[in-house]
Amino acid sequence: MSARALVAEGSVKNLWSTENSNEIDFEFSDAYSVFDWGRMPDQLQGKGEALAQIGAFFFETLASPDPWTDFFKNADAAVVRLGTKQGLSGETLIKTADELTRKGLISHYLAAVDTRSFRVRRAEVFVPKPATYYGSSAFSYPLQPYLLCRSLKLIPLEVVFRFGVPHGSSYFARATQSSVESLGATWPLKEQARFSFPVIEFFTKLEDTDRFLNFTDAMTLSGLSKVAFDRLIAKTALLGLWLQNFFAARGLELWDGKFEWGALETNDGTELVLLDSIGPDELRLTEPKSGMQVSKEFLRMLYRKSKWFEARKKGDTTSGPPKLGESQRTIAADLYACLRDVVVQGVDARVVEHLGSEMKKVLDQTPMGWPR
Repeated sequence: MSARALVAEGSVKNLWSTENSNEIDFEFSDAYSVFDWGRMPDQLQGKGEALAQIGAFFFETLASPDPWTDFFKNADAAVVRLGTKQGLSGETLIKTADELTRKGLISHYLAAVDTRSFRVRRAEVFVPKPATYYGSSAFSYPLQPYLLCRSLKLIPLEVVFRFGVPHGSSYFARATQSSVESLGATWPLKEQARFSFPVIEFFTKLEDTDRFLNFTDAMTLSGLSKVAFDRLIAKTALLGLWLQNFFAARGLELWDGKFEWGALETNDGTELVLLDSIGPDELRLTEPKSGMQVSKEFLRMLYRKSKWFEARKKGDTTSGPPKLGESQRTIAADLYACLRDVVVQGVDARVVEHLGSEMKKVLDQTPMGWPR
């Protein structure tokens, strides 16, 4: 294998080979993607560097047992009590918390390469083949080679955690009275309601669109045992709770996020490995005073006001998205740089408050349908 070759070009990051066939470099670009369109027609200057540095910071921080030990000093009893109300085993939560305080969070991250790249362990990906039956799409998953694989492999799920229902949350359509009340919220569920423990949901990762899965289908598709699947839920919930606490200390509210996990079979059982990255493209954050979304959700909010989005909702896939205006593009780039400064460098969170008010101005000034 050559020292460096482009393995895959994604909508927001490129994958490069290295001299070690078991390692790969993630290079984050300044491109962005919303609504499963692929690469949008603009670049956000500095976005790639910001995402790479935020991701590296979280991987390096969470790999140490220390932040987990500090977190669980105050949270362990409450976490177990709330988690058991959602059907999670108290024993599983305790064992998972104990593992994190002893070993830290295991991930595929190896080291930063440069300001916009980091190196990771390569994970095997078993891509399903599309099929059509009676006009409906289906996917055939290569389950046998997937189950037999003993190297690190991608679990073909997006695992979503939710601490509430901000504007636009898809959870409204799936919430039930019993689940909402068990989370400490009141029924009927209202916008901006917060949960005392995260809701965990599953969606397909490798299909054309992110399809919602119930727990039975998610467990089957994951190929995990019941014990390992319970640990997957517990790790997702605990990582979400740690991130919620981290951002709250910096003046931001974490509403939801998504993780990708890998599985590695060892002599001690299945080891769950965090894949991909952690950052504003995986998390939904708000600045409380302005109420603005300070994550990729801001870009979705801009495009929801466009004619392209309305046409796409009606099934039109022929027209492409419009380019951002100068003020839209500048404030979106500022968003990523600001979050990098707050997360990595510990800059005073008041800069996010100012950013939130400026983002609100730009959003309010963006006309319905664009441009005017």
